[in-house]
Amino acid sequence: MDDRTRLLSEWVDQPPAGPLVQYLRDAERRAVLETLDSPTHVLDIASETGVTRALPDDAAVTRVDFSPEASARERETLDGVETFASTTPESPTLPFGRSRFDAAVCVGPLDWRFLDADHLSREVSRVLTRGGTFAVTAPTPESPYHVGGRYELTYRTPDEFESVLAPHFHPNDQTYIYQPPEKVQWLAGTLPTGLERRVADYAQRRTETCSRDRASYVVTGATAPGYRARLDDALDCLLRPVAEQGFFDPETDRFHGRLDYSLTDTGAMRWRAGEGSRQRYGPLALLGVARWRQSPLGDDRYDDRISRLADGYETLVETEGDELPSYALGPLTGAFALLSMAGFDTLSVAEDAFARSRDRFAFDHSEDGLLLHGWSYLHDATGDPVEVTTALREGAQAVAARQDPETGLFAFDNPTTDRHQNQMYVLWGLCRAIEVAAGDGYLENATAVLDYTLDARLREDGALLWLEPGRIEELSVALGRGEYPQWKLLFACHQSFFAIAAAHYRRAGGDRNLDKPVERAMAWLHGTNDLGRDLTDLTGLGVPARHLTTDGRLDAPREQFKGAYEIGAYLFALTELTAW
Repeated sequence: MDDRTRLLSEWVDQPPAGPLVQYLRDAERRAVLETLDSPTHVLDIASETGVTRALPDDAAVTRVDFSPEASARERETLDGVETFASTTPESPTLPFGRSRFDAAVCVGPLDWRFLDADHLSREVSRVLTRGGTFAVTAPTPESPYHVGGRYELTYRTPDEFESVLAPHFHPNDQTYIYQPPEKVQWLAGTLPTGLERRVADYAQRRTETCSRDRASYVVTGATAPGYRARLDDALDCLLRPVAEQGFFDPETDRFHGRLDYSLTDTGAMRWRAGEGSRQRYGPLALLGVARWRQSPLGDDRYDDRISRLADGYETLVETEGDELPSYALGPLTGAFALLSMAGFDTLSVAEDAFARSRDRFAFDHSEDGLLLHGWSYLHDATGDPVEVTTALREGAQAVAARQDPETGLFAFDNPTTDRHQNQMYVLWGLCRAIEVAAGDGYLENATAVLDYTLDARLREDGALLWLEPGRIEELSVALGRGEYPQWKLLFACHQSFFAIAAAHYRRAGGDRNLDKPVERAMAWLHGTNDLGRDLTDLTGLGVPARHLTTDGRLDAPREQFKGAYEIGAYLFALTELTAW
């Protein structure tokens, strides 16, 4: 038996230990169990058997270990476990369907260098229900064992630990466990048991007031946001007929632009079909559907309706393509290219949309960045065609030339150029161009915009500002129209726009770790907002409410609707997050 197999087999059923080691085991176990809220089906991921035996008696327990030998040993030593399984730590794919468990625990394995902790986090999120709890522990560099074992095991700061969980989990309150310094720990181990127990009692008292920066171990009960289930709800909403409070218009085989709402006396939203530009809203909705369908998550359950939508928008390109704005032609090019990669006969339509946009736009408007985004998928679908590659490289250069050296933001001719969504549209296109054709020399340009966004627009609660507060010219326009000033409006779609930009930046090779910012941004949709509510629960549609004001209102004038483009972006973001 090799060393790794022996470690995996022996770790889970450890012999009795002295007071200081036992104190640590007990402290971890207590903290983990306190995070669980009456679970019905718990997944135990290779925890030490003392943890497994302490799980609630009325919960069904499934256990997964990281070697067949460890799993076989646990079958002999553990009672009360319904199912045993094993997986490979270097690629820990869990052999269970999604949303099977309402809780998972993992005490110990994050120490191991051969464990792909990021992959495990994604897999645990997949198999947990929306709102399920992941109770997990990790050692920090403050651990006394770090002194002699820093190259043997993995030690993470609390921030690094949160990054492992993000963006697949929203971390809750953490417990910080104190251990004495290495020399004290060693000395205590040489003392008689009674004296060593006193040191352990002291450590326990210190744990009750331990600060984040002094913790030897961190225990958190993170919440699963349920991205895959939310994606299914958003798909259903977008592809439902308008008559059923959806967005599919069976008369035109396109998306209806928007649904409007009024608030009842109880605060419920009453929905009706509204007015809205199908040319402007529908293409981005189709792009979100196409990205899902082309991804590994996609399946054929909506293919009949998607085919009708493809025909409807093909007619739009044929009849009005020369007048469509870049906001429409870019997403349509991308949508038809993605659908072609999913098996639909739409590649020629993507090529037509590209031809109609190639020479019409001078990249003087921030929404022209969506052309780069759409063209990049045509590049993927056609296998590096010279004309598309050239267009992407020229477009990336044109975008880079528009960057303000003082702020780092892109500065185009349109008056809304510096708004959050316009900056994100350009980032989508630039990052995708970098990934497929333009080279990473432009990553610095993308990083500058993201840095500005994190520093100036990402609020503490995770909301993203449309604009920074205090712009007199914007205030005067808003007051003149009877509207809220733009910096007092927080939009759900801005969270999606940022998540998409971060995913593209990550895939393009960017060096900023955006896991935690993306998690914070999505958590705002799910409860860290001023209402303390999941914004999806407010609508009854399966998608988040369009907006909140900074004083927690849902009734800002002219903003009481949900646009098809918002749901398309939400779908796109959820698809990217599920594969993050």
